[in-house]
Amino acid sequence: MEEFGARTTTPLETCIEFAYECDIYLGIIGMRYGSTDRKTKKSFTEIEYEVAYEKNKEIFIYLIDESESLILPKFIDFENYKKLEDFKKKLKQRHTIDYFRNPDELVLKVGKRLDQFIPKKNKKYNRPKKIKCKIFRFDINREGYIAVLGYDLGMPVEIYILKVSDFYLPPWIEDGLIVMVIGQNGKERYDLEFEDKDGYVINVPALNISRNEDRTINMLSQIITKLLKKETKIENIIEIIEELDIKGQEDITSLKQGIIMTLKGI
Repeated sequence: MEEFGARTTTPLETCIEFAYECDIYLGIIGMRYGSTDRKTKKSFTEIEYEVAYEKNKEIFIYLIDESESLILPKFIDFENYKKLEDFKKKLKQRHTIDYFRNPDELVLKVGKRLDQFIPKKNKKYNRPKKIKCKIFRFDINREGYIAVLGYDLGMPVEIYILKVSDFYLPPWIEDGLIVMVIGQNGKERYDLEFEDKDGYVINVPALNISRNEDRTINMLSQIITKLLKKETKIENIIEIIEELDIKGQEDITSLKQGIIMTLKGI
């Protein structure tokens, strides 16, 4: 919180905003319950956690080892001890937690866990079954196109470009999930999943299956996806697209502009 800087929002609103937007919630719980909200009587830490839990974030919890750690009385919140114990009990029931005895051990454990979890360069990317996505739209010679951009841990990792006429999507849809499905033949299929205005989950199959004969669009989707998975900088991908010169493709300039507009919107 010390590094949030001056903001219009209250400290609690800022904490909730960060918890809502984060990809990983890392809970490090010692012997203090922390600052509390006057209305709910809950600590900011517990409220942040509840937001992350409700939004299905990746949650890693580390509790101080009360039996092995050297804890001075001045570091113990005796006034809110019962609330802290109830919070820890809830965490233990919901998650597989880990313990730390001192800051050095905590650093090693957190570093190792994040290293296992976050994809690294030159390491095979293990895609989760479901990832978030954003929907972008653009026109080429009055024909509508959509670009579905998939994100993992807040970073773009794949893109699918399709004609609106081949892949209808309600115009008010701006985000959703890309779901990986393994068919009986062992091949991967990627479906788009979103909620309609009534909250029902709608599934549109096979983003990655070509619905038209435009090989240029399919090729560009595959090239950009490979570059994204190698963590190529967006500005470098845009430079590559700008330099592309594909003979026999009348709409390549408009297509490139639409893709660049999508990437700049990341």
